Amino acid sequence: MMEPVPRDGGVGGGGEVPERYRSMSADEMQREIRRLAEEKGVLILVHNYQRPEVQDIGDIVGDSLAMALKARETDLDTIMVCGVWFMAETAFLVNPSRRVISPEPASVCPLARMVDVETVRLLRERYPDAPVVACSRRPPPGHRDTSLSAA
Repeated sequence: MMEPVPRDGGVGGGGEVPERYRSMSADEMQREIRRLAEEKGVLILVHNYQRPEVQDIGDIVGDSLAMALKARETDLDTIMVCGVWFMAETAFLVNPSRRVISPEPASVCPLARMVDVETVRLLRERYPDAPVVACSRRPPPGHRDTSLSAA
């Protein structure tokens, strides 16, 4: 079983946006991000659900697993993931020797929060013969209440 990636163990980022960036146009911001990424040696992964102007700055655009796997091919030490927190965790798990950062580490996926422990237990009681399968990059809350948990 995989242990959760500690928040301070390789995944970080976020913070306040400096004032000088707040008045930039989208084009200026894109150019500045690309300049900084090249200067600091950062590979930018962008999930395909991001807005087009965010996708435009990405070195790799795709789904979370494809991004993380493709990132293994780089020789850069830092990976920035433009997506939700578990995508940054996936990138870190696939690239454990690299620093993985997120511009918004508190971002969440609504689908990842749709099931809670109480609901799983209630459904198990109501439908005791029905299998319950959970797939997660970390053991989900209530994973002991499922028939099969792929973490």
